[in-house]
Parts: sequence; structure tokens; C-alpha cells
Amino acid sequence: DVIQLFFQQFPDEDELPILSPDGIYLLHYAARHNSADVVDFLAQKYPFMLLSRTRARGMTPLHTACQRNRPLEVIQTLVRRNPRSLFLRNQRGRFPLDEARDARADPETLEFLEKEHKTRRAWWW
Repeated sequence: DVIQLFFQQFPDEDELPILSPDGIYLLHYAARHNSADVVDFLAQKYPFMLLSRTRARGMTPLHTACQRNRPLEVIQTLVRRNPRSLFLRNQRGRFPLDEARDARADPETLEFLEKEHKTRRAWWW
């Protein structure tokens, strides 16, 4: 399995390679392309990546998943693993919810993000 080989090569999170000049970590890539199971596995193994931002745009994995209109399960996994990511802004000053709206996410995804944003906002402020 490719993921297991990757973890054998990079067992320590301090040694994790950045996958692109834009500062994309493995979790950003998984949020853009993979299933909720892979995202969940990576988030458990390397939780710091949940709040990591790309250098070029300041995007977290949740921003990336919302911008790319990923399945609801991927977005739910990212929010469950770190609800704080709902309130981080990218370099354009946008929340993940803003990216999902612009990407014309399906109504179920938008409803989930809006509810989580509203409910959890009271926890942070």
C-alpha cells in the first residue's frame, strides 16, 4: 500500500515533505483528491496538518476541500477532526464556507457548513 510505504519513509511529522512549491502537505492533497477514510487516517496520524496552510493562498485542507467541492464525508471528517478550521481565513480573508458557496457546493454540504459555523461560533467567541 502506497500510504504505508510513505509512513515507513517518513515516520516523524517533522520530516514530512511538502508536496509542492505552494506548500501543499499530504492532507491538502488528500482533501483535494481522496476519500474520507484517507483524510481521516492522515488527520489522526498528523493532526498538525489540519491547520497547516498553503504558502501561496493560505488555504487549510478544509478550504481546499470546500473550494474543490469534495464530497460531504470529506468535509465532515475535516471539521470533526478540527472544528477550529471552520474559522480560519485564507489570504483572501475567506472562510471555508465562503469557498464552498463559490464552488456551488451541493445543498447538503452548504447546510452542514452553515450549521457547524453557526453552532460552533459560540464556542470560539
